Amino acid sequence: MKSFLQLFLLSLLIIICVFFYKNYFTEKKVIKKIEFETVVESNNLEKKNNIIQNLKYNVELLDGGKYEITANKSEIIFNDGKETVLMSQVIATFTDIKNNKIKIFSDNAEFNSESYNTYFSVNVKISFEDSLITSDKIDFDFINNNILIYKNVIYINDNGNMRTDNISINLITKQIDIFMNNSKNKVKIATN
Repeated sequence: MKSFLQLFLLSLLIIICVFFYKNYFTEKKVIKKIEFETVVESNNLEKKNNIIQNLKYNVELLDGGKYEITANKSEIIFNDGKETVLMSQVIATFTDIKNNKIKIFSDNAEFNSESYNTYFSVNVKISFEDSLITSDKIDFDFINNNILIYKNVIYINDNGNMRTDNISINLITKQIDIFMNNSKNKVKIATN
């Protein structure tokens, strides 16, 4: 009876340890589910190149946030068995749990349909609250919950404007880092 009780307690301890480990030490994916809503004009669909007009992806995140991306024209390509969507005339909206929105406009984007990471390029504009940021490129990284805005970055709001090489935004903590590629260069700020 004593050995049965010891075995039972040891088993219970192992179960509790596994439960504790899974809940507190394993990395949880941010993405809960994805819903696809695509509008395809049959005359503009070329099966050979996987061209789609008016493509729209809706992604619901685990924390209650949402990510929506639309494109006037898209091409689906496969590299090493992974689907990538090359998009043009793109509008993306990230809405967090508190209903704060970041809206991104660009001429081009590359959307990874597995990780939902998105790389925006050419005439990129980001609007949020009362601010506007323009740049040449943005990397929207869902795996690391980060947005990196880089190349010819200009931040504009009612108080003035700022020129920098990089702006990094953590989507969880909302921490913003502004930095230059070369530490000898300085961020340029002009106030109104």
